[in-house]
Amino acid sequence: MEHEKSIREQGRFAQRLAEDIRSLFESVPFGSEVYRASEELARLARPVVAVTGARGVGKSTLLRALDGARVLPAGASAAGPDVSDPPEGASRPWEWLEVSSDAQAAETLSARAGLCVLVTSALQALPPEELTQLQQLAGSAPDIALRVVLTRVDELPAGELLAMKERVRKLLVEALPGRTIAVSVVSGRTGEGVPELREELASALFRVQRDRLLEEVEAWGAALLDLRALLEMRELAAVKPETIDRVSARLDALLREEGARLRSQLPAVAEQFQRDTEPKLPRPQRQLTKSLQEALVARLRAGVEGVHSRLNEELARALREDVDTATTLALTDRFQSVLKTGPRFFDWQSATKVGAVSAAGAALLARAKNKPSGWALAGAALLGGLLGGLMGNASTVETPAALRDQVTEPQLRDAEQRLLRATESSREDLARLCELLRKVIHIFTDPKAAGYELASLQREVAQARERHEQLANEVRAFVQNLEAEALLEQLNIRIPGAPGPADAEEPTPGALPAGRSSDHG
Repeated sequence: MEHEKSIREQGRFAQRLAEDIRSLFESVPFGSEVYRASEELARLARPVVAVTGARGVGKSTLLRALDGARVLPAGASAAGPDVSDPPEGASRPWEWLEVSSDAQAAETLSARAGLCVLVTSALQALPPEELTQLQQLAGSAPDIALRVVLTRVDELPAGELLAMKERVRKLLVEALPGRTIAVSVVSGRTGEGVPELREELASALFRVQRDRLLEEVEAWGAALLDLRALLEMRELAAVKPETIDRVSARLDALLREEGARLRSQLPAVAEQFQRDTEPKLPRPQRQLTKSLQEALVARLRAGVEGVHSRLNEELARALREDVDTATTLALTDRFQSVLKTGPRFFDWQSATKVGAVSAAGAALLARAKNKPSGWALAGAALLGGLLGGLMGNASTVETPAALRDQVTEPQLRDAEQRLLRATESSREDLARLCELLRKVIHIFTDPKAAGYELASLQREVAQARERHEQLANEVRAFVQNLEAEALLEQLNIRIPGAPGPADAEEPTPGALPAGRSSDHG
């Protein structure tokens, strides 16, 4: 039941976010230019668990059994061909969606559902048409959002359950190689396995909802930064669209060229490290790894700072072509300030902050703050020593060959790959900023722009950012607290004052019997 409470709480967060967005759009008429509202938040506030399968496999019976854990008004039915919302005050914080197994089922489920459940009969589990549908669902749903449920296990002859499970496991491996799809075994008629399945569904739905909520909160924060940038760059509406196109192409080419040039310099750094280190062997591998990372980062930092300067010069030169001399400096300075407030190309300060912690710490920091992008991502990865296997290894390197195999070559390959990804990320940052400039031109050359009160709009955006920061902090604290509690539970550590197993409530008379459930793929 704890997961169901968490789903409900996350739903309330999603409702608050939707209300904040709606409120700002009422005050800032062009808000939709930077953030396209969708039904995503409605689905987060009231998640959908979609159930599909062939006729006669027991979908409706299963749904009624799953809803049996809550009290229904006399004569009410919890499920039917189309399961309706539960009555007010019902315990279920999600909506069932029963979808027939046909050619359009996969499209319907992926468009509406947070969690997809394929129901199949244990008497003839996963025939070819159901495997095809499962493959279609897997094309758009991550493993956590997809589950297979085998019903009617009470009708299986004695002793056949294990063999049936093994057949299903082999079918899934063949149909979805490399994927891990959870499988549950239940009987909707007797209730066997139903309580466990409901908890498993709640757990999976909570995680799906949590991850999407965090993404939406972050996306809205980025949209507010874009809105602030639009208002700060209002005068840049004088820049010609063809100038933006030219700048975008030129700077994109510059990023690709400089990224390739920097990558070409890394082997020399690694080779020099190898030559300098060989006479000093043996030495601890961890110490050697750190030394090479520092050398690679030093080379990258110097090169990146030069690229940043060239980017600034190119931007300023392009703006001067369209803006009169009297305002050129102010506008270029303003554009520079926008670069600093949004995802920056070369944020070594953020890279250092992220790099100062371990891989686990970096992941938490990335969730808690705006993730560094572009070259900052490369710096964060290198400085952080995210090659956990190497950094955690306290062995001693004895020979030059071991030095090359265990330290130099792995670190060089990793640095080159991270630099390549950082180059692509920076190009995405560039495209985003140029698209933002196009929106400035579109919005503020429209005749309606004459009626915009800039100061009032800026206040509205500033207040929205304050509300967003408060909501983001609450969401992050909520998620982190739940993660901490889950970790303590895994470690079998009891929080003082919290109820332990001996304090658990007595089972309710008449409760459905515990059944068998398995998770494998």
